[in-house]
Amino acid sequence: MAEWISCDRGFIQADVVKWREGDMGKARPYNKGKVVRDGDRLMIAEVLQESDDEGWCLLLVRGCVILESTATPADLSLHRAHLLRRSKPCIMPSLCFMKPGALT
Repeated sequence: MAEWISCDRGFIQADVVKWREGDMGKARPYNKGKVVRDGDRLMIAEVLQESDDEGWCLLLVRGCVILESTATPADLSLHRAHLLRRSKPCIMPSLCFMKPGALT
């Protein structure tokens, strides 16, 4: 099994990346309309399209692991084959790793 390596320099199409992101829930009335963080999840996704001029990447979810949660797991989990758009700066500073030869 291949090890995950850091992708400090960036990633290209067909790379598989892993990063940690927070999940923001809906605003609750008792919280004066502020959005509340419901938990964290570890995302694993394949890069379908590199970042465009505005810095957005198109990703295909390969796995989603809930790390911390105050909501129900169904609210945080993303199913496999789900398409995502994330900004490259949003993915890069966190725990972003690339799996060499992941799809071979």
